[in-house]
Amino acid sequence: MKKSSRVRIIGGIWRSRQLRFMPTETLRPSGDRTRERVFNWLNSEITGAHCIDLFAGSGALAFEALSRGAKSCLAVDNDPRAIEWLRYNSDQLNASSLIIDESDSCLLLKKPPIQPANIVFLDPPFNTYSLLELCQDLENQQWLLSEALIYIESSRSSTEICTPENWMLWRHKVSGRVDMRLYTRSETKP
Repeated sequence: MKKSSRVRIIGGIWRSRQLRFMPTETLRPSGDRTRERVFNWLNSEITGAHCIDLFAGSGALAFEALSRGAKSCLAVDNDPRAIEWLRYNSDQLNASSLIIDESDSCLLLKKPPIQPANIVFLDPPFNTYSLLELCQDLENQQWLLSEALIYIESSRSSTEICTPENWMLWRHKVSGRVDMRLYTRSETKP
């Protein structure tokens, strides 16, 4: 416990509550300003939404979504230490609508979901996963509801992000080393 790091929830019913997590080389929680911007973008869409946080890590995006009124959030991570801390934080907050899945997100997306999502957070460790493949799998395996929103956080130095043709870039901001994009999905392809 003494070596754990903390990140705070910035809005909603758990505002100012601290999430604990074990820092690792690849775990990079979304900062306060980044989360504030993303959830301002999602403000009118978050209440009642089914969310998926595909590279949950500290759980900052998942818990923030639930704090702001999401109906459920599936938090996926393949690091057993991250899973342990997600469970700990879930217990501390009594977050009964958080579903924790210790899985490799890339493999999980190869099969159909139990519950498709209104909002997906796609924030893998920078420069480690193929965003193109992850986006295609979200679309092809029907992980997304008809007008879903997909948030992608990547390194500013990443190459251009390729997404399915029925995803439209709705919001975009570069801040420091972080490239933040929010896409809207259309059921029909252009």
